[in-house]
Amino acid sequence: MEILNKYNLQKEKNLVQRLSEAKSLTGNPILITMYIPSNYYISSAINLLKSELSIATNIKNVLERTSVALAIKSSIDCLEPWNCYNAPKNGLVLCSGEIYYETASTLCRKPTQEVFVFVSQKKLSKRLYVRDNKFHLDSILEMCEEDEIL
Repeated sequence: MEILNKYNLQKEKNLVQRLSEAKSLTGNPILITMYIPSNYYISSAINLLKSELSIATNIKNVLERTSVALAIKSSIDCLEPWNCYNAPKNGLVLCSGEIYYETASTLCRKPTQEVFVFVSQKKLSKRLYVRDNKFHLDSILEMCEEDEIL
């Protein structure tokens, strides 16, 4: 069981590192990071996203408005199957938006809409919703570093 837990933590660390390198192509705040702790209802998280969707209609830049709306709608669609439940015992992490990855060998200039929802391997203690030009995963990386997986 210990080997499986270390494997899952390493897998989570790799995903978090990949997402922490992702950026929005235009530099606009179109990427969504959301932490849902275990004591929080998924339906409350969906309601928060729906209210953010109505606020996003006020964004002046048309491309930014459509990108944010698409990220929020995709997030809602991913959370809908869990609507009547609490988050899992360690919590959920959601990352959504049009992203591109900058690597040493290639630069993908075509952003892709992606949604990542994963159960945290360590217990999340805080609730977070951030819309920015990058994903806010510092606390998740710190949790992985605490286990000396690096």
